[in-house]
Amino acid sequence: IIREKQPDLPIIIMPCPRFKPNWELHNMVKKTYENAVKNGDKNVYFIDGKTLFGKCDRDLCTVDATHPNDIGHMRMANGIARVLEKLI
Repeated sequence: IIREKQPDLPIIIMPCPRFKPNWELHNMVKKTYENAVKNGDKNVYFIDGKTLFGKCDRDLCTVDATHPNDIGHMRMANGIARVLEKLI
């Protein structure tokens, strides 16, 4: 429906950036992206949520291994901004 109205709209698909990822949900979101690309959508982008907290001190990014705290939100914003800068 979105593509019918906005064929050039960039769409970013991103699974949750959890400290302990839900792999079933992560794979479903990634498959959605892959299907869009397979069906010819050239303006869809994937941000792998599991990478947004970085490799160092990931355990400092959430309050309960699920919900981001200030550090987690900052790292998410930085990771998403890198993709947005390319799109804008």
